[in-house]
Amino acid sequence: MNKKGISPLIATILVIGITVVIAVLITTWLRGSTEGLQCTQECQISGASECQYASADLDLSYDGTNAVLINSGSRVFTATVIWLDADGESVGTIASNIALDAFASDSSAASPVGAASVKAVAGLTPTLTGDCAGTTCSHVECWESEEVPIV
Repeated sequence: MNKKGISPLIATILVIGITVVIAVLITTWLRGSTEGLQCTQECQISGASECQYASADLDLSYDGTNAVLINSGSRVFTATVIWLDADGESVGTIASNIALDAFASDSSAASPVGAASVKAVAGLTPTLTGDCAGTTCSHVECWESEEVPIV
């Protein structure tokens, strides 16, 4: 019998071509998987870094009618004011998603009936640059005030 197959040169070229195509597919798949993880990690690191000064920058007081949130730092925070009764139970969240711009204050949260004290929680949403620019990071809660009595 006189069987003929493909020549060794063509076989070698096919094997190399198939190997290159598989390598490109695997590389593309791995790059997509690791970029998502990298940006998630960058969000966490950036959030922790931006939050480290929150306790020094933010303050809560009561002016006789309203809760007064003060941001003495250069970062923008988002805050929620929580009013508490004498037992420490929530009377209500009167103001949430208060934008606290850098070096600004907010006194829009008026005290409800039955409130004995007030506290606030604040956080921020990190903004990334570089390869992860445009990635939407989760909101990071980084400050909770002491309870301020209403007198």
